[in-house]
Amino acid sequence: MGQASYTGGVATDGAPIPHEKSAVAVRLGRRLLALRRARGLSQERLAELAQLHRTYYSAIERGERNPALKNLHALALALDIPLRELFPLEDPTDEGGP
Repeated sequence: MGQASYTGGVATDGAPIPHEKSAVAVRLGRRLLALRRARGLSQERLAELAQLHRTYYSAIERGERNPALKNLHALALALDIPLRELFPLEDPTDEGGP
């Protein structure tokens, strides 16, 4: 049996491609976890408030998904915070440049 190749998000043998975790996705997930817990919300309740599926939100929190801007906006609204609060600067001198 040969090695499977990947096209269009699915291996040619039909197996799904595992999601790779990027550092920024993991940091976002940790931030969302902290904000959610600080408000005493379950994953299910926050997902409901943001009108997202519970399993999709859970994958975001685990750093396995890269949410669209509209979904980040929905989460910020559900948490009652400005969108920028999802991305605190780690270094106060960091302006997000290259």
